[in-house]
Amino acid sequence: MPERRARYDTEVIGNVICLVELDNANSITSDADRVIEDLHQRFGDLGSYRIIYRDTTGTWDELAVTGDQFRGFKSINERSQAAALAAVSRQGSDEAPHPQDSYRTG
Repeated sequence: MPERRARYDTEVIGNVICLVELDNANSITSDADRVIEDLHQRFGDLGSYRIIYRDTTGTWDELAVTGDQFRGFKSINERSQAAALAAVSRQGSDEAPHPQDSYRTG
């Protein structure tokens, strides 16, 4: 039987990669190492990005990355994407995300 992997939609807003879990898949939380590997393959060096995700309960949190390695989780504990982006911006991101700089991938 094939191994279950996290499935998610991706949107990039400024320097923030936003992930939204899709139902009936392994969670981003439990598959974080492979999620970061997948993002590295898609985007290259992740050092200039912050990576936030919305889990199936609707809560936004952050995947901490050093270089291109998953290092753990950072609590954002926000219920909306806008609030999560604002929280990441307040936490010292180099560049605040701008909605006009966004794009979405599946």
